Amino acid sequence: MAVTELSVGDCAYIPTGCGHTVENIGSSECEIVGVLDSGTYSEALLSDWLTQVPRQLLANNLGLPEKAFETITKRKSAIIAMS
Repeated sequence: MAVTELSVGDCAYIPTGCGHTVENIGSSECEIVGVLDSGTYSEALLSDWLTQVPRQLLANNLGLPEKAFETITKRKSAIIAMS
């Protein structure tokens, strides 16, 4: 998982199909302008993305065993890790 901190006037490129999130960690309001390279907005739900990502990738990036992702389906799912 990559974390990038942006300041006023900075620009970030997120390739098509890459899951991402944006969080304002500052104390003042933040304005974000999004530009689409295809001109078409398409929403991808986290649950949809989780069903398509290889379990090994999820395990490595989320610090959980691959077994924690065995029950993920296209229906509502929960990830429960037992230590």
